[in-house]
Amino acid sequence: MDEQVIPLHEASGMIVAGAFTDAGDEDSFVWIRKFGSDEEREEIVERVHQNPLFESTIKPRLEELMAGEAVTLRLVPTAHSRLY
Repeated sequence: MDEQVIPLHEASGMIVAGAFTDAGDEDSFVWIRKFGSDEEREEIVERVHQNPLFESTIKPRLEELMAGEAVTLRLVPTAHSRLY
């Protein structure tokens, strides 16, 4: 994630606010990504997925490493959030 996935996403315009592993489960990975709008998120994700590096290298490796389906939660910041 740190060496290929996050750099590709950032190069495509995504802001990665944080990346974490679970202290009790080294196989878990959580990242917080910041987007200005739903439209921006869709555009950036599409740009990443169309990238030849993603298709040829990153996607197959992620599929190999993942034990199940990825879970994505869309969080809405509160008034006190410092991410926006």
